Amino acid sequence: MLVPVIIMAHLDNRGGTVMATATGGRQESGGFPGIFAITTVSLLLTGLAACASQNPASDANAIQATAPPAEPGPRSRVATRDTYLVPASAQQSDYGSFSRHVNGTVGLLGIMLKTYTTDPLVRPFSTARSLGFLIKNTLIDFATQTLISMVRLPEATRTPVPPVTTGPGMNLEEWERVLDGITGSTPNTGSIEFLIDGNEYFPALIESIENADESIHLRTYIFDNDDFAIQIADLLKQRSREIDVKIMMDGIGTLTGGLATASSLPASFEPPASIAHYLRSDSEISARILTNPWFSGDHTKVTIVDRDVAFVGGMNIGREYRYDWHDLMVRVEGDVVKALARDSDDAWAKSGMFGDLAALFRYFRRPELFTPEDGYPIRILYTRAQHSQIYKAQLAAIRRARNYIYIENPYFSDDTILFELIAARRRGVDVRFVIAEKGDMMLMDMSNVQAINTMLDNGIRVYVYPEMTHVKAAIVDDWLMIGSANLDKLSMRVNSEVNLATSHPEAVRELKERLFQADFEISLELKKQLPAGPGYRLAEAVADIFL
Repeated sequence: MLVPVIIMAHLDNRGGTVMATATGGRQESGGFPGIFAITTVSLLLTGLAACASQNPASDANAIQATAPPAEPGPRSRVATRDTYLVPASAQQSDYGSFSRHVNGTVGLLGIMLKTYTTDPLVRPFSTARSLGFLIKNTLIDFATQTLISMVRLPEATRTPVPPVTTGPGMNLEEWERVLDGITGSTPNTGSIEFLIDGNEYFPALIESIENADESIHLRTYIFDNDDFAIQIADLLKQRSREIDVKIMMDGIGTLTGGLATASSLPASFEPPASIAHYLRSDSEISARILTNPWFSGDHTKVTIVDRDVAFVGGMNIGREYRYDWHDLMVRVEGDVVKALARDSDDAWAKSGMFGDLAALFRYFRRPELFTPEDGYPIRILYTRAQHSQIYKAQLAAIRRARNYIYIENPYFSDDTILFELIAARRRGVDVRFVIAEKGDMMLMDMSNVQAINTMLDNGIRVYVYPEMTHVKAAIVDDWLMIGSANLDKLSMRVNSEVNLATSHPEAVRELKERLFQADFEISLELKKQLPAGPGYRLAEAVADIFL
């Protein structure tokens, strides 16, 4: 059994800083922040205790499925089996040796100390704003969830589910104008190349790093300390002697990522205790570990090379993403890269010693003028504590859908999005959802089961991907959005996230064929509900409020 602080920190890839930060024990005094933190920890411990006694694999009513044999690989491991969502505790990944737990606990305490001593001095406005919007959003979300579960959902499900319609989708030109107003953003131009799985992404990333002429700015949630991450680190260290290399990594994300051991990791490999120290050692790399004020994290995965090429999506730096998991990144070019670089520069300035002052200075600087380049419209969408463009765009698209909605996402705990998917299906929209058979966190796996059963009850087609899919992608009536954001509170409301969206026909067609149609074919479509007991409902409640 891991110590509670490490258990609660391990929300690796969904921006999981909520419980880890709450266990830091920084406040002994009373007041609402202290009560809120104590309540958070208590509820999560209760949920984890309930989860520990539940195992879907033991249920005799697991769904039978048969699929044809396929070549091994992250997208093709299907066989005759009982199908269920495998809880994280049943997988072969573990947290390594006791000494790593001790190092992790010490590292966590160091991050918490910095977060709650230095941050209020260097970033007072950001720290206070994070707390204010956390409280506000938590209260609003709780009220919304209550209204949906007690009033709106019962009303919406009184009538039978209608057949799927085949009419035209939403007007995309009108939709793009609506998005301008909803998000307060306008599209840039550029082009997108989809890189599906690590065998497409990492060779492209490595080639760009090797050929960079001026700069590499890498921003990630997790920079792991496994053997593959060390190879990337060594390449970056080598290039730092010739060009400018900056690396930003989330504090809690990188710490917990380093504690988990991929099942495919060679047993003989000994990881460095600190990846940040390893990166800085014998190199010219400027590496910063981002702090986590009030349960927030930087869940962004953006790498910018020479300010001409950017990689955006869901993959962190580590072995799981290279060899084990199904995931998605995109390589983008055009003036959209300059806009991404500007956001990266803002984050770098804010993370430095001048904090909010540097951010304020950049806010009032003269806007950069981008020369229009060849390409098609690509819109950058963000999640920030005070304004989630991603959440607003996702909800608005679902509400306007008339033809189809395809979504693939590993973590689904947002009740409002779930309700809008149900409402869309009852308008006759073809709604399909791809989710992982094997997740990496038991609490979220159990919450996913509740969401799956609700979708099945309402005519939504649910596909279980045969391994871990970490893809975050959606297509709604020929408008696509991909990036780092999960469908949970952390990604929609709390963390920093970056997504890209476009309605360019060729890009939509390629994503539909290469990702969604391929995953529909390889996945198992569920035909009846998964087994779930009272512990699953508790897990769902905890995930709805905190994750």
